[in-house]
Amino acid sequence: ITGDATAVTSSGATLNGSINPGGGSLSVWFDWGTSTSLGNRTEVQTIPSGTTAVAVTFSLSKLQPNTVYYFRLDAYRSSGGAYSTGDIKTFTTSNAPVETTVTVTTGEASAITFNSATLNGKIKVGGRPFGAWFEYGTTPSLGTRTEAHTFSENTTIANLTQTLNELHSNTTYYFRAVVYRPGGTNVAGDISSFTTPRVPTTRPQTSEVERGETKSGYLIITPDGSSDAPTVTFTYGTISQGAVQSQAGFVPAMLATDASMFIEVIPSIGRNIGVAIVNPGSNVNAVTLTLRDENGFILGSPTNISVASRQQVAKFINELFGADVISNGFRGSLRMQSASPFAVMGLRFAGTVFSTLPIAVTAGISGVPSITLAAGPTANSPAAGTVGGTTAVLIPEFAIAGGWATQVALVNNSNATLAGRIDVFDTSGRPMPVKMNGETRSTFTYSIPVGGTFVLSPRDLNGQSPL
Repeated sequence: ITGDATAVTSSGATLNGSINPGGGSLSVWFDWGTSTSLGNRTEVQTIPSGTTAVAVTFSLSKLQPNTVYYFRLDAYRSSGGAYSTGDIKTFTTSNAPVETTVTVTTGEASAITFNSATLNGKIKVGGRPFGAWFEYGTTPSLGTRTEAHTFSENTTIANLTQTLNELHSNTTYYFRAVVYRPGGTNVAGDISSFTTPRVPTTRPQTSEVERGETKSGYLIITPDGSSDAPTVTFTYGTISQGAVQSQAGFVPAMLATDASMFIEVIPSIGRNIGVAIVNPGSNVNAVTLTLRDENGFILGSPTNISVASRQQVAKFINELFGADVISNGFRGSLRMQSASPFAVMGLRFAGTVFSTLPIAVTAGISGVPSITLAAGPTANSPAAGTVGGTTAVLIPEFAIAGGWATQVALVNNSNATLAGRIDVFDTSGRPMPVKMNGETRSTFTYSIPVGGTFVLSPRDLNGQSPL
């Protein structure tokens, strides 16, 4: 006997029937479909021998909403070859539930201090469980997300809050609430912003830059395709017990195939010159270094340095030419030449005090050869995209930790907002995550309003740079 279907929804139903085995075992199943010809069959069930009626059920799933389905109970006895069928019955699935609209509202930040704030948002949704979080950052491109909060399917309106700590003082932050539902897509609210207040001037807490081994390498500043390049200055400094011991500024020069710099080395009083050379190209770059005294005479033999693709070499002059050439002291010039462009800078040391040395570029080349980076295993280390280009700038030396700190300042002297990215690389040309502006990453982004300034540096909890 074919019974009535039960538990009918928009996508499922339970088929019911009963049968009397009549003393022997039976194989039973349901035939079903969207017409009287049926066409589908459920799994076969075995009914043991007996003489009383036995209930038979089977649950169907993945049905179409608002559709008429036909079904019947069938039986077969293998011992006698007997086959029998019940009457065909029908049921109609219900309409699919209306998908509820997700509304995400980004609220105002509250409890704002110089280094913390609480983000607020409101979510209106129903019907299924969902997750929600905030995205935030120091530019409208955001870039950082909070941990996700999960809500049950019974939730229709939810307040979303998240407290951020270790923020920087006197800094504008942008944020928005985001919702994700399984099987759906992300729905984001509008971007809001808040600005942390200034704090009274305090002595910078510099323990992070004073401890550990020094990380060194170079960095590339890449403007967005539709953006001009900012004016770039760079500052190095050494820090001890919270105080700056020495610091020097640097304005990057263009890439060169021929450049020179002043040299003065006196080993007995710790006066020396350090040279950092970066090869931004895709092939090995052979750079020839020639030392000339004050009278223009070449000392020793020119030194050839092979710099691998996108790597950096940093050495002192007495390492490059040896004590037999430098002897008790030397004053003159160093000329650097290559068939391929390179970036170079010099640092002049007198004991622990240092300064940067200007580079005279005889043959210069604008921009930096491009390279495409794939996204790293952690966010923004690196960020996917192209680094370099005709308006890009390369800083040949970067150092942080172990008593060293560096600071990049970008100034917008144009008539439009400037945007782009700053990528930090180690001496082998690999993206190098460092903690700057309170975030550890190898790719940093900037967006500078007209007349504005963007500063990238290590910072303490008060948002202060050690330099």
